[in-house]
Amino acid sequence: MREPNISVCEYYAKSTDCDINDMLLPSVLLGTMQEASEVSSTSDGFSMEVMNNAGFCWVIMRMSVDFERMPKWKERFLVRTWNVGTDKLLWTRDYEILDEEGKKIGAATSEWLVADFATHRPIRPKTLIESTPAGSLNVDYLERVDLTSRELRAPKLNVPSRKELGDPVITKFADYCELDRNNHVNNTRYAAWAIDAIYKYGIDPDLICSFDINYFSEVHAGQMVDIFVYKDESDPEYYYVVGYIGEDVKVYAFRFKLR
Repeated sequence: MREPNISVCEYYAKSTDCDINDMLLPSVLLGTMQEASEVSSTSDGFSMEVMNNAGFCWVIMRMSVDFERMPKWKERFLVRTWNVGTDKLLWTRDYEILDEEGKKIGAATSEWLVADFATHRPIRPKTLIESTPAGSLNVDYLERVDLTSRELRAPKLNVPSRKELGDPVITKFADYCELDRNNHVNNTRYAAWAIDAIYKYGIDPDLICSFDINYFSEVHAGQMVDIFVYKDESDPEYYYVVGYIGEDVKVYAFRFKLR
């Protein structure tokens, strides 16, 4: 078993990255993790440029995040990340969030597809490795991050039909500042929209101690997403946030737990 190729990135919580209580916004935390992922992938030989030149891209499917607390304004923090390996089509990437003294304050796991850049059809891991021989992904590394009292894999979330959800709490639009280099809404913005909906629903977002996200559909420029918040009585520990385009296109699900 090979040792993991761990990348460590340092960040600073700016005031513009924090909420009304001076705590880092979840969407900003996901943004730091996304940047750390690119640093780590580059170290493995699979930078964005290498992937694009080969006609491939990374597509995030699911993520789970647990934290004792969020970094606060003016605090420096570290994100550690490494590739865990593959399970059929999915690649697993784990993360740890450390405070400036090196204490772990959070952890996350995520699952990604490698897809054809033009069609977004899945690419088998073997195809990626054979197509980019300079890369050295640790496909046999099995150590996992510690997500406290939770399954180590990001779960698949079941989403009710729109007609079962009543009226949306908020509606969001894919305006210019929501878009990324792929000309669709960046995955971190889905978390920001969820937090907006949770706050509008009447829950203090700073009470959240863990969340899971499933990504179902891309949101393109100009599209409108209705966002719902509900409590599933069959899963009483959690609240859910769901986004829909129109009547039947589910965009994402965000499940969260309160302290």
